[in-house]
Amino acid sequence: MAVPKKRTSMSKKRIR
Repeated sequence: MAVPKKRTSMSKKRIR
């Protein structure tokens, strides 16, 4: 994943 740790929280919910 090429996403910063700050957006990992929200990105994870959208990716999964």
